Amino acid sequence: MSSCAQREITDSELRMIVLRGMYELRERQGEGCYYQDFVDKVPIAAFSRICSQLGEKGLISWHSPAGALPGSGFGVITATGVDLIESAPVKQQPVDSNRQETTRAHCPNCGAEREALVLAFDEKKEVIPYDPDAPPICFYDTSKFLKCAGCNFTFLQKVSWNDDALDDFGRPYGSIEYFPKWAKEPVPEWILNASDSSEKHAPVFQKLREVLFAFESGSYWLACVGARSVLETAMIEKVTDKGTFSDKLDAYQSASHITATDKEQLKIVVEAGHAATHRSFHPTREQVRLAIEIVCRILQGVYIHAPQTDALKKSIPPRRQT
Repeated sequence: MSSCAQREITDSELRMIVLRGMYELRERQGEGCYYQDFVDKVPIAAFSRICSQLGEKGLISWHSPAGALPGSGFGVITATGVDLIESAPVKQQPVDSNRQETTRAHCPNCGAEREALVLAFDEKKEVIPYDPDAPPICFYDTSKFLKCAGCNFTFLQKVSWNDDALDDFGRPYGSIEYFPKWAKEPVPEWILNASDSSEKHAPVFQKLREVLFAFESGSYWLACVGARSVLETAMIEKVTDKGTFSDKLDAYQSASHITATDKEQLKIVVEAGHAATHRSFHPTREQVRLAIEIVCRILQGVYIHAPQTDALKKSIPPRRQT
């Protein structure tokens, strides 16, 4: 067995971690301590069990609804628990310099939940006394700089919550944000392939990927303007710069890259980009999605389907002469 193998931590050790943590947070007696206070120290599956054990010994006052999910409930250290901590000698734990903390997070690059290394960690707490007759409300912001264990992409995770907002099981709930924003929909495979396989067409598809990223990040105005820019770049590459957008569309159609129907649809995309740039037009998510889908359909036809169709045509054997 490897000397680096980590042994499983015992319930006795977990009890001391939780008890000492509640002791350190005892000024929050009116609020209690929740699993969020121990998220980096105690597995969620063990938290309720450990707190129940401490409650049985009278070291904490433990409150958990019947049938609650793992991690539910809150605890407050008792006088007996305080006496135990203050009378116990401080035990120095050995530091493993090779061990790095990990967590589960949604990788913006992979587009899915992954194991991630915690490179840096910061927590901010703000106490606000809303009511003089009630305990103050604590607001927490936890920030983690993470590195995806799958693709090595680095990103920031921010978790915000307060101990006044509880779900039906007595657990605080809040919001999780990622920076950069994670893509809700993966980039189509044909765009990835076109970006990687053709240096000549790289500017078109690099811009297109940035437009898709802006769209999934909620920057709809930016994505609308960007869709027009992608279209212009593609037209200039095929028919050179012909002046106005109208002139470029005419040349694009004359070169048989688009049909008359395509041209009318692209005019609407161009006009939406113009309006967003010059007339304070703020399109909705669905309006921008439509504009992007029109542009993507045209580009896929020009850059992917056209050469594939030509190759298919050349591979078809000729008819036999009768």
